[in-house]
Amino acid sequence: MPFTKTSRTHLRAVSLNHDEYALKAEKYLRQAEEVGARTSGRHARCIGLEPQQNQCIMAYPSASELQTKHELKLTVQAAQGFRLAGEQYWFDSAKAYAKAAALWKESFKDPKKAAELYKEAAIVIEKIDSDFANEYYRKFIKMTLNLSKK
Repeated sequence: MPFTKTSRTHLRAVSLNHDEYALKAEKYLRQAEEVGARTSGRHARCIGLEPQQNQCIMAYPSASELQTKHELKLTVQAAQGFRLAGEQYWFDSAKAYAKAAALWKESFKDPKKAAELYKEAAIVIEKIDSDFANEYYRKFIKMTLNLSKK
């Protein structure tokens, strides 16, 4: 059977517009800062507290809690956008991940998710500045060890 040429096209590499991702990430970060400025209280509402277990039985989410969740979502989207925008924006991506981790730890008292976000920040910045990455890795390890003690 002789070789016949088909009408299929060859696969081509997908190119990203890095500036477009950087602009989107900056927009998300700006929106997150606006939402954060509107949030007055960052504490979850509880209807009951078990003192020996330090557990809070959650009531319906308050408006400030929903705004904080929205701020976290926008901050993580900004971090992902900066990550896709290229190497020159990785520092901004790491800062956004670290901001989200600190906000998560402060607002929701969930060190596991905060530790994961610090790890993401360290992974992003590791190729550019290893000292800065070590700071985030230390925070990640410290939070993980505190979790294992509980």
